[in-house]
Amino acid sequence: MEKQMKGESVSRHRLEPREILLVTLIIVIGFLSEYIDEVVLSKSVPSGPDVFPSWVTHWDVSLLLHINPAIMNPILSISFGLITHVGSTIAILLLCVLSYLLGYKREAVLIFTTIVLGTLIMFPLKAVIMRPRPYSTLSTVVALDYEAGSSFPSGHAERIFALAAVHSKKEREKVLLLYLLAAVVAFSRVYLGVHYPLDVFVGSLIGWVIGKATLRWEKKVFAIASRFFRL
Repeated sequence: MEKQMKGESVSRHRLEPREILLVTLIIVIGFLSEYIDEVVLSKSVPSGPDVFPSWVTHWDVSLLLHINPAIMNPILSISFGLITHVGSTIAILLLCVLSYLLGYKREAVLIFTTIVLGTLIMFPLKAVIMRPRPYSTLSTVVALDYEAGSSFPSGHAERIFALAAVHSKKEREKVLLLYLLAAVVAFSRVYLGVHYPLDVFVGSLIGWVIGKATLRWEKKVFAIASRFFRL
């Protein structure tokens, strides 16, 4: 009986060929998108004046300069330079795949759903609102990283807050830690000089809404995902 139960457990965790293909495809797409974003398009950023009203830009720049370069030091620069990648698309995709492979399939589906919804919302916003990066227009800003595309809104902030939101059903302590991590990642984008505070705030808000919406549509999401994966 015990051997039979172990055999059934192994069978339940064995991936089908189509699941292996889909997981591999997700990883490949993730690495390709990250390579294009970080290497191919890293110097391709909008230029010119800010697209927002002058009073918005004034407060945004003022707050930014109180962070970069005001509080910069080597230790913080190294720390934020590392932790900022937690909110990257490839990091969230790898978390999604790892969760699935470890048996947390429903969580993986929710994470992947936020990635898809986030892309559908963020890409048009970045295409329409072509805001230059802070380091490309402000000579006083120290650029510790370079990003492609529009500064508004922050994709890293959106991804990490969406992740925190979909896990909001967990214990209170874990949720607080997740939101703390999300806040640190979002703050790192301003510290590194690649985003204005407004970019990060709006990106975080969009991510939180996407995460909560994913939870609200949870049953429908699982119904669709069950056609392709064993949940």
